[in-house]
Amino acid sequence: MATESIMRTIVLTEPEETERFINAMEKAMKVAETPLPCRVKSSDYTPEEMREALGKILGNVRNQRK
Repeated sequence: MATESIMRTIVLTEPEETERFINAMEKAMKVAETPLPCRVKSSDYTPEEMREALGKILGNVRNQRK
């Protein structure tokens, strides 16, 4: 549904409309290119740490089903 609006033909007849549209597109590109700050501390797991963490999760799920 959200992509339908960008698939329509845009007709700009006035120079002011065209300028506003171009400015809006340029602003949107700048916003899209700005990286978001990482607010969650994260770290990479070793394969062994990943197995251990997933094993705990799966173990908890299995225990809840009993």
